[in-house]
Amino acid sequence: MFFVSFVVSLLLSNLSPLSQWFLRSISEIWTFLNFWSGNYFSNTPLFLPSRGDSSEQGFFLIIRVLCVIRGSSSSSSICVFCVICGLNFFGFEPTDLNFPAMSKIKTSKIKVGIVGVGHIGKFHTRHLASASEFEFAGMYDIRPEHAQKISSEFGGKIHESFTDLLSASDAILICTPTKTHFELAQQALTAGKHVFIEKPVTENVMQGEQLVALAKSKKLKFQVGHIERFNPALMVLNHLDLNPVFIESHRLAPFNPRGAQMAVVHENMIHDIDIILSLVKSPVTGIAANGVAVVTGEPDIANARLTFANGCVANVTASRISLNQMRKMRIFQPATYITIDFQQHQTEIYQLKNAADVPPDATSFDINSTDKKIVYSKPALPESDAMRAEQLSFAEAIQNDTEPIVSGADGLEALRIAEKIYALIVV
Repeated sequence: MFFVSFVVSLLLSNLSPLSQWFLRSISEIWTFLNFWSGNYFSNTPLFLPSRGDSSEQGFFLIIRVLCVIRGSSSSSSICVFCVICGLNFFGFEPTDLNFPAMSKIKTSKIKVGIVGVGHIGKFHTRHLASASEFEFAGMYDIRPEHAQKISSEFGGKIHESFTDLLSASDAILICTPTKTHFELAQQALTAGKHVFIEKPVTENVMQGEQLVALAKSKKLKFQVGHIERFNPALMVLNHLDLNPVFIESHRLAPFNPRGAQMAVVHENMIHDIDIILSLVKSPVTGIAANGVAVVTGEPDIANARLTFANGCVANVTASRISLNQMRKMRIFQPATYITIDFQQHQTEIYQLKNAADVPPDATSFDINSTDKKIVYSKPALPESDAMRAEQLSFAEAIQNDTEPIVSGADGLEALRIAEKIYALIVV
């Protein structure tokens, strides 16, 4: 409040006493409203607004308009000031008033820390240390000697506790075992930190629901690390009008003791569950599933058949006891068949088109029809690092106040379906 009074006094020193009193009163009332609504103190530096926060934008708008009024004490300038304040107060954003300079406001680099620098955390650390969007605030791991090894390789301060890491960070990446996710994420969100958490989001649905609700109440970004969503073989389909009727996926891998304490449904199949939910965009109405614990005490191979409200059916298979690796998905819909190889980063598309609409240089096949052809395409995929892409999505969500591509709610829904599949397998 005193900050506003000070700035206003400097800017309006040439105005008449009555005008100064009038404008100071308005600025004080506005500041009180910001303070009362909890928006006066911001995570953004120097009270700069984050996009989408109308009260903070209104505060900054006042300062900007006062700078314009600074050179004039005319009643028309004061009227313009009052109109703008009133519009903003009743919900209009500065971008609605055509201040283009304010529509692209970005905060400074995001100070991000990571907890857990094991197998997956090591790769996240390597990307964080070189990312231009982040200021790497350091790491914490319950194994100090391992943290020292990662720090010597990629740099970054080693914090003595998770609490110390939180104090140094604006956002936290959680790459610890799933059983620790809830406690760490709850602590981070409660402390006002944005959270990126590796999949699965939590051990159970109830914990996930609590975290999603907490992030929403705190107005914080909450992203889940379903990295396959950022695979270029899948992202290349963003321009297509997808309406799947049948989907079949296979995610097979040789046995690896790492992660074997979890069922294959939560460790492997959940990737394809998340992808399928993002493609179909319809509630799951039926599930049939089966699986076998061959090597471990948890299902090592599983198959599930998902039925959706819009009529789509998905057949999902996952195994961690296969001789060879495979990460493929096939999508069928009217006039279109798509095959995705997540491992090889390849996508092939077959579409039925009118012969007259097929370009001469297109790869096409004649069928038993004079007016139809099957057109084949294999899009050239750009070089892309999926982990880098998901971290960038997290940064953009924070900076632009948008929803992450894979939100906490997305991760929760994938876990919810995985839990139902698991329950049908383990009786």
